Amino acid sequence: MSMVRARPFSSRDDLDISPLRVRGQGVSAVAVECICKGGEVELPGRFVGKFYKVPSKREEPPALASHEFRMLEAVKGCPHVVQTLGLFHLPIHNCLKHFLNVEGHCAAPGVPLPWDSQESAQEDDMPTQRLCALFMEKCDYSLQDFAFFRYTESEAAFVCRSVLSALSHLHARGIVHRDVKPANILVGSGGEKVLLGDFGLAAFLEVETNTVSRNGCGTHGFLAPECLEKNEFCEKSDLFALGAVLYQLLFRTFAFVKETKIQSDIATRLGDLPLIPCGRPAGKSDDGCHLIRWLLQRDAYDLPSAVDALDHHWFEAVENPQETLKAFVSEQHWRNDDDDEDEWPMVRR
Repeated sequence: MSMVRARPFSSRDDLDISPLRVRGQGVSAVAVECICKGGEVELPGRFVGKFYKVPSKREEPPALASHEFRMLEAVKGCPHVVQTLGLFHLPIHNCLKHFLNVEGHCAAPGVPLPWDSQESAQEDDMPTQRLCALFMEKCDYSLQDFAFFRYTESEAAFVCRSVLSALSHLHARGIVHRDVKPANILVGSGGEKVLLGDFGLAAFLEVETNTVSRNGCGTHGFLAPECLEKNEFCEKSDLFALGAVLYQLLFRTFAFVKETKIQSDIATRLGDLPLIPCGRPAGKSDDGCHLIRWLLQRDAYDLPSAVDALDHHWFEAVENPQETLKAFVSEQHWRNDDDDEDEWPMVRR
């Protein structure tokens, strides 16, 4: 669909946005699946709005919102990266009217808004407050929704190849993601595509060093050794994180995530995996295990680039290669929200 794009930060009073459900939340924003019932900006039937609080008299977006929008604009055009639909300044009563009561609390049980505080409640009256909203294409799930389900090697290969394609696109533009993990790998169109999302921590590499400071970014258990030891990210750090994701998909357990951050970091530094990816003795193909070992090298210099990893023979040798996750996703629809976990299909557990 061709979008009528607004200015980078466009104040819109004409958009009639109705929220459907909360898809996730962080310290400074909440992601909400939405529909647009009217307005001059053309939007798809459903999309995700990432809402940040903006004081009513402020005309610039929050730094986090502006940064993520710039990163998404810098990497647009890749079919394996979530697409942005625009960054907008909206009246609060139009975009979250069904999720807020008169006191400013979230109406969805157990999901408080990140700006819901005594301080914010004392600001200007609710109808005059405005929100910064980053609109993005809607995806159905993240890999976090299917954590520790059983993937076939062909399904894992499809996921891995999609993320590698996204990373090669980023790295060619001098950008690192800095938070590759299951929650940020999205599944859209009923399983037809896998996308890399959440670019809030993405950053441009320093030209002189081809690295960027960690600055507390990343998720323990998916951080590469150089992130822990040198406090910096490079392109290979994203590849290491993807190796930890691929390990989880194939072996249905975390590679390095432990009970505490310190334990996770120690396991990462030591390369202490719960199950050695040794091919057939581990119940997996030699080619798949070789790629995992290659991606989880402790020295960044020994890791492949995203382009080199895409050429790995596993992607050609895998049995019954898949070009979608449709079969996987459709099996998850067998269960409904009221089912006991023990009743879920054994084929994927």
